Amino acid sequence: MIFLDRKLRDLSLEESYPQTLFETPCISVDKNRDLWVAIEICAQYLESAVDAILVKSAEEIVGTIGGREILAHLRKSPIPDSYFRTKIDDVFFNHVQEVNKNSKLVDLIDGWKSIGRAFSVISNNEGEYFSISARKMLEIGKRYKSGIYVSSFPKKEIITFKGDESLREILDLMFKHHIRRVLLENSNKFISDRIILGEISMILKYQDIENLLDIPVNQFKFEYTKDITTDLSLGQICLIMDKMDHPCIIYQDSIITPWDISLMLLSENLTEFSGQTYTQKKVCPHCGKEI
Repeated sequence: MIFLDRKLRDLSLEESYPQTLFETPCISVDKNRDLWVAIEICAQYLESAVDAILVKSAEEIVGTIGGREILAHLRKSPIPDSYFRTKIDDVFFNHVQEVNKNSKLVDLIDGWKSIGRAFSVISNNEGEYFSISARKMLEIGKRYKSGIYVSSFPKKEIITFKGDESLREILDLMFKHHIRRVLLENSNKFISDRIILGEISMILKYQDIENLLDIPVNQFKFEYTKDITTDLSLGQICLIMDKMDHPCIIYQDSIITPWDISLMLLSENLTEFSGQTYTQKKVCPHCGKEI
């Protein structure tokens, strides 16, 4: 399927995802469950599958919960017992963006910008709910051949930490700069909301700690991002990030995430969509023709 002379931003979700629109089932949790249940789920699925969990009351969707809501609660209530006494109902974000197959890509992402969360749900004819997150934008980027290269992305400051901070200081950085990950200076290691929730999950099970915010973050296991030195195309960087459990790359002095890919897909200059997955072209060294 090929669309010519149409802006990518104006394509419907059905046109943008002809085969995979209903591919990622939503994960849901009852609002009356203890908060530690949401921590367990988010520690497993944030970024790699979904970016939030649906919160339900009976069978009705009443909102979502993700890393932001849980970590905001952690800053206020760092005592471990709080997570077994606090209900999801006390913490969740009471809004969810629902879209349909005819919704435009621009409306989807503009909705994310307005609520500050890159997560929407869509239902099929059977009433089952599926998630659309910033990570799913990588699918479009992989199939799209454009003149956009990593060097043309807006520069975004890399926020770093030294490695000897407390969890309190790391969370302060995240909320101050409205970011989900902080990089260890002079390295390609980082700590993110998902990593923190995974560590908190283990602590709640096995350790006796009075104040979670006092934990030194050097006790946590960090993850690695990719440091890109070549000016790769949009398709190439989407292909790389789509294979990552924690999609994120560094290029020179800037960091690029699926959220940045989402914003680039709204560019006024993107007008041609190809249904072919991006692959590196092979060229004959003798005649110069593509193989």
